[in-house]
Amino acid sequence: MYLKLFKPKYTYVCLMSLLLGACGGGGGGGSDSASPNEPEPEPPQPASPIAPSGKDWQYCAKAGETCEFNGQFEVAFGNSGDYSIKTHNDGVLCSSDIFNHITEEDDSYCWAREIEPPVQASILLDATATAQPIIMLGGDMERSHRNFHQAANQEEIIKWLVEDIKFNTWRVSYDKHQEMSPGVKDFSIYDNAIKAMKMIKAINPDMQFFATLESDYNGYGQGNRNNLPTFIYDYEYKNGAGTGSKHFDAQKYALFLADYVEYMEQSGVPLSYLAMSKEYVGVITAERTKEALETLIAELSRRNVAMPKIIDAGTWSISNGIKLIGQYQDLGINQHVYGYSSHDYWSGETKTWQDFATAAGEAGKIAFNDETGHGGGGPILNEVNIGSVLGAYSKKADMYAGGLQGEAIFELWPRGYGEVQTNKYYAKPIFFDKGSDGRRMRSYFIMKTFINSIVDSEYVNTTIESQPELKTMAFKQGDQLSLWIVNTGETDLNAIDIAVQNFNLKSGMQIEQIYWQENTEIRGNQSSISLTSDDLFSADIKARSLTGFMIRADYPLITEIKQDNGTWATGDRLFVKEGDTVAFKATSSIDGDWSWQGPNDFSATTQTIEIANVSSLSAGEYIATFTDENGHSSQISTELQIDCATDPFVSLGYQINDNSPVTGHSDINLAAGDKLRFSPQANGQGQWQWHGPDGFSHSGQNPQLSLIKPKQSGQYQLTFTSEQGCSVQQAYQVTASCSATPLIMPKVQIAGAWSESNQLEYRQGDTFQISANASTAGRWQWTGPNGFSAMEVQQLQFSDAGDAQTGTYTATFTTPAGCQASQTFTTNLVAGECTPAKVTPYFRINQGTWMQTGEASVKVGDTIDIGPQPHGGTWSWSGPDDYASDQRQIQLSKVTLAQAGTYSAIYTPQNGGCPGQVEFKLTVSE
Repeated sequence: MYLKLFKPKYTYVCLMSLLLGACGGGGGGGSDSASPNEPEPEPPQPASPIAPSGKDWQYCAKAGETCEFNGQFEVAFGNSGDYSIKTHNDGVLCSSDIFNHITEEDDSYCWAREIEPPVQASILLDATATAQPIIMLGGDMERSHRNFHQAANQEEIIKWLVEDIKFNTWRVSYDKHQEMSPGVKDFSIYDNAIKAMKMIKAINPDMQFFATLESDYNGYGQGNRNNLPTFIYDYEYKNGAGTGSKHFDAQKYALFLADYVEYMEQSGVPLSYLAMSKEYVGVITAERTKEALETLIAELSRRNVAMPKIIDAGTWSISNGIKLIGQYQDLGINQHVYGYSSHDYWSGETKTWQDFATAAGEAGKIAFNDETGHGGGGPILNEVNIGSVLGAYSKKADMYAGGLQGEAIFELWPRGYGEVQTNKYYAKPIFFDKGSDGRRMRSYFIMKTFINSIVDSEYVNTTIESQPELKTMAFKQGDQLSLWIVNTGETDLNAIDIAVQNFNLKSGMQIEQIYWQENTEIRGNQSSISLTSDDLFSADIKARSLTGFMIRADYPLITEIKQDNGTWATGDRLFVKEGDTVAFKATSSIDGDWSWQGPNDFSATTQTIEIANVSSLSAGEYIATFTDENGHSSQISTELQIDCATDPFVSLGYQINDNSPVTGHSDINLAAGDKLRFSPQANGQGQWQWHGPDGFSHSGQNPQLSLIKPKQSGQYQLTFTSEQGCSVQQAYQVTASCSATPLIMPKVQIAGAWSESNQLEYRQGDTFQISANASTAGRWQWTGPNGFSAMEVQQLQFSDAGDAQTGTYTATFTTPAGCQASQTFTTNLVAGECTPAKVTPYFRINQGTWMQTGEASVKVGDTIDIGPQPHGGTWSWSGPDDYASDQRQIQLSKVTLAQAGTYSAIYTPQNGGCPGQVEFKLTVSE
């Protein structure tokens, strides 16, 4: 590429003198022309234009002239730091009109620099390639609100999900049991939901609630097949048959919804969004919705109740969602809709999220997914397999690439029924069971990191080169980018180049990385990556992993602190006495300029600052700003606290449970499970800061520990800083003890009989159970032989037991108050004896219903499948007419008379247990 530069070789005055022969270097004898060997003079450069900040800018023209170059260049128009910058090809007129820059032409100039060729990388992210804004990030308790009261640590759970995760929406539900008979209304069914909603609002008053239909009453399947009261939809399923006219009363449905919306508003938790249906559009059709919605709008207006925004309909499949959008447009309902939502559950789906977002966009509306995965799920022994995580986040990558503008993450705590089974529990981000305290699982910490990185963001398009096993999604959130990479491949990808353009990343800056694999800690593995060149960094992407990068144009800074003539120490807080001398030193990985701002109008432009003879006026936050040669800045703060000659006065106090307050004491002894409230008093106004065990921190005067645990014992230090900047520190010593060890009662079962024991003998192939019973609710953890472990479940069962089940099992029980007890069980395999594995016969004729029996009668020409259980293991069949097979399920098609007789199967368990046998008698008639 070529740029014609105007170099500052001659000033304007010198050029005029040259034309008159008065500038140095001219030929003698009064010649009118320059010497042939003398360079032709170049156009003048103004005496004092100020270049834009950054590298490689070259002055090229004054306003009104042409900035000449070949190729693609960035061109800046303006002066004195006020520039408009645009990209141009093959020259451009240096004009305020071209650059849309309001300035005086006589004081403006153009500068140009060549655009660097694009960086070659495996993953390319252009920060300017933004797409849709992400406006809904929701939690969900549509089905699980009834179970919320089962958790022992409800306040802590709400804090985890609302304070620690920046959800802006929460999905709740309306339920047919609100009014099963006309006029008989029972709003108490929402009590637990409203309790949780109020706790959510207390932390985030701006939380928006999104109500959808409770649709777990099997509207198209078993049960009564009706998600609505029969007086609204006249249909029931009784004694194996459907009854009713199937008449739908849209007016009554509208009043039902109006009652719900009004009740939630009166309860202090008004709805922001409402779906007229969810997964039930075969009954609540678009035509019926039109009448119901128009009636609802009028009814809420009559009642002076705020009308929620409509987001419809939460369909089971994307295809149905697209179909509904078209129907709403045809019927004129689209005008009443804020956005559209769907799920992606249909196994035969042919449409994509991009198709759905396009259909919503063409209707002028927003697209959401109101039931997304969190990476948990399925009955498991411990943590869910990483495959579930990769599957959930691969779907998110497709969803956001398709143009969706948000999601609600489905079921963040248990529903409460069927969640715990023998040997297994159902994985959720937070799990609790019947009075136990909730625990956070891996899916919680992944969800927290992901959601917090995309709140109030815009989706950013990414490009992947030659890495088909990777999926990516990126989001721009103010001055931060987050990049998420899903690797479903079985191989580590080392030193993957990731280019981030147009985000001012410079060599020396630092990227934060976090990833999860099968065996990482549930909080993820975290590390930092330093950029070794502008706009580019390299990272290792582990096999079968989810990786997040938090990218900010920021240099890593640290501060060191020193008191009087002491030694330097890394830190961000210093507590000293009046009259002391303190010094702060900030450091960066590269060279640059420093400036400081602090209390009492303090400022400095050195890397190290010193404050002598400190007073209360010196107390406060000192902010160091580092600026590199290109003008990119980063900041770090250090706090100076002053122990004044006359300290503020703080008296200590506390209260246990609802007992009388205690004053003047700092040693606190209480029982695990008690509630502790700290209540210090100061002789004036100021700020309070607390630090304590188990990561405790608080910034108010009266922190409270509900349901205290032994692990929270230790020193709680408070710092009170007066309005004058003087600080005083005090400490409480807290000891929380278990008043009694939980009692565990062991039981074992074999051959159907339970006994109170912790010893058990079994034979090869037996099925046995061991159970640890406690008198109170709590949490269970099991370990056993050959690396066996299980969590949450109280009872273990082993089928077709063999050598692998011999050994010692330990059950550890933890109460919600944190008190523990353990019980061991010893199992022993009796050598030389064997209990045959149980095999259950099943058959079906002509692809009909499976029947559990060992005999069947068929006619010549029929087809019969024989499929005994259990699954797995190895099988060996023998039968009439020399029949043999090694498959579990066998099929006899077009049966003949010769195939009548007894079929025998021998099943051998996978674990080497005792084989079992089953016989099946087949009768064949003409």
